[in-house]
Amino acid sequence: MTFGLALTGIGAAGFTLTGSSLLGKIFCLEVMLLGVNSALILASLASGSPDGYAHALLVVCVAGAETAIGLSLVVALYSGTAYDTD
Repeated sequence: MTFGLALTGIGAAGFTLTGSSLLGKIFCLEVMLLGVNSALILASLASGSPDGYAHALLVVCVAGAETAIGLSLVVALYSGTAYDTD
């Protein structure tokens, strides 16, 4: 459980310290979601209930959608095609 808490803390600290780097913030969000997933799975193992696995699967789906949207925004911003008014 401490591992999940440490990963979430590292991700939160990185999110606040990255400044205006969009890609850095996306990576820190992924680290926070990894920490939450590991805490959910470890709590599920400790209690013997399969509910933690179901919640972890939901978090993985949300993380995949967040990554797809975030990386498409990064590609659009760095390619120069976003906000092209020519």
